[in-house]
Amino acid sequence: MSAPRNPRPARPARAVQRGNTLLTVLVLLLVMTLLALASLRIGSLEERMTANLFDRSLAFQATEAALREGEALALSLSSPPAAGDKCIKGVCGRPPYTLNPDNGFDALFKANARAAAPLADNALAVPKADDVRFLVVHQGVAEVTHGCSSILGANGWPRDPLCLADVYHVEARYQAEGRASVALHSRVLVPASASTSL
Repeated sequence: MSAPRNPRPARPARAVQRGNTLLTVLVLLLVMTLLALASLRIGSLEERMTANLFDRSLAFQATEAALREGEALALSLSSPPAAGDKCIKGVCGRPPYTLNPDNGFDALFKANARAAAPLADNALAVPKADDVRFLVVHQGVAEVTHGCSSILGANGWPRDPLCLADVYHVEARYQAEGRASVALHSRVLVPASASTSL
């Protein structure tokens, strides 16, 4: 007679759940990988945005330095160039014609602007000296104080020696291929000579 066989023992419930645990861990690992990739992409985008902001800031500073150089040049002029004279070294007389508002000043700027002095500590913003340029254009004579030219002295000129001023339009631009571009402009009033009239 043979010994009775023992029935096969039942599997514990824990053994059945091992596959589910593996699947859950794989899904969590996939989610964490996607989150890590998204944060890397956001970090890369923020780094590029910061670099562009830095580049634009340096370009603005270089353009502002060129604008100040143009203003100093306008203030140092002893007399304005005659109307219609050719531009010389970045200084133009009052144009004898009306500039086309769309591209007239741009054409004048491109043809006659003067390269600004390079900034020694700003090589990132100004890779080439010609990228930063300025132009000074005489726009005529104006009263500094309204009506001051009607009060004349004994010599027939305005009584106030600072009544009339030569008006200069100063524009500076930074334009480089594939980088930030900046344009700034200002008006400079220079006391006119006593013989100047409106």
